[in-house]
Amino acid sequence: MVDGRRHGGDGLGPGSAEDRGAFASVLSFAPPFALVPLILLTRHKDLTGDLVNHQRTHWMAHLPAGIVLALNGLLLYQTFRGSF
Repeated sequence: MVDGRRHGGDGLGPGSAEDRGAFASVLSFAPPFALVPLILLTRHKDLTGDLVNHQRTHWMAHLPAGIVLALNGLLLYQTFRGSF
């Protein structure tokens, strides 16, 4: 077991805060490529068969996806342009 104090005392492992911020900004590119196709593909009965989303479920899926995409956009903006 490695003691957390050897890595700057934060207990999160090696790397600076800038490295972790850059890693987070790279990860923020991934959700749009997963959420948007998931919402679009699960509404087609020919692709999903009996597991197709109902119209109401389809539209309700847009709310959490929109929140996640908006927060990712905010993270990218803050990463590349700075804070507000």
